[in-house]
Amino acid sequence: MSETKSLSIEDYQKSGDEIFRKLHTATHPIAVKYIKSLDEVPDGVKRPSDNGLKMSICQAFTQSRRFSDHWCITAEDNFCIPSIIDHGWVKLTKEEYVEMQKKQDWYTNPEALEKFIRVQYSKNVKDIMNLGYIGVMSAPLNETTFIPDCVLIYGNGKQMTYMIQSLGFERRKDFRINVSFGDYGESCRKALRAFLNNRPEIIIPGNCERKICLIQEEEVAMALPTQAAIYVAEYLFSQGLGLKMPLRQVMPRLTEEVYPGFVSAKEILDKLEKK
Repeated sequence: MSETKSLSIEDYQKSGDEIFRKLHTATHPIAVKYIKSLDEVPDGVKRPSDNGLKMSICQAFTQSRRFSDHWCITAEDNFCIPSIIDHGWVKLTKEEYVEMQKKQDWYTNPEALEKFIRVQYSKNVKDIMNLGYIGVMSAPLNETTFIPDCVLIYGNGKQMTYMIQSLGFERRKDFRINVSFGDYGESCRKALRAFLNNRPEIIIPGNCERKICLIQEEEVAMALPTQAAIYVAEYLFSQGLGLKMPLRQVMPRLTEEVYPGFVSAKEILDKLEKK
């Protein structure tokens, strides 16, 4: 496999085309990049605030994969306050973070909620704030104009199975998939985690994404560090199970014994044939 460091934008575009073509996904894989300055934003990448609008990160992902839009989302562009905080784009103390999250009224046990929030701040939010990121860009991978930090791929269960199998082709430790689920922020948080932890993440689209992002009932997703995405494109269908797209299913060999009624009817036909 080619080393990620030597890959060009054209290589990523080719991988996007290859994954889309091989997997027959309904929408394009998404290139995702985290920025520390607006100077990193290429020409042709839009911001909602340029037109006096706001958009969540998951909505930008949707428009990139469904409509081939190129977006940059910062705190100024984003109405989804939890994702602004989770991405470290604003600076909050632990007390401010706890108080804000408690007012969401998303859980019935206040004590357990407060404990969870404090742990989340200490283990995740505080460290992310110190990284200095101010925004995120998204684009269809096959048309990206920037080198992505991670790749998001939406599909159905069958397509996820194929990607999981390709990641396990050589049993590499760095491609072991992280599996943990929340009830909101699945796509935006998992994309960030895949980048920061350098591990693939399975995504079950959460509450907000299902309401406002045109998620189809059968859709799930995977967030991949860039080198894992390149690996998937190269090794899809490499495991020796004969799986391809469309799915090559086995046609079983059956007899009349599959149904009692068939057996009875055959006995009658056999008698008629003897006569």
